[in-house]
Amino acid sequence: MSTTQLECLWNYIDSLNLSLRSRKWLSDKLIEPTAYSKAHTKEQEVLTGIYTGLKEMKAKEGIRFDDFIKEMEND
Repeated sequence: MSTTQLECLWNYIDSLNLSLRSRKWLSDKLIEPTAYSKAHTKEQEVLTGIYTGLKEMKAKEGIRFDDFIKEMEND
């Protein structure tokens, strides 16, 4: 959403005659997807890393464990 769209949405929500309870419910619903989105993105990053690692192992493109440890110590 663009800034203008968000402003329009905010003005619309602000113009509604909502009780405190309704405002709380609405804010929870609007904020919840962001938290889910971040968790979902992190999960996808982890799964992509696992998939890539398994693909490298299958193609035997991985490195030996000893070489991995040496590489980690150098960083």
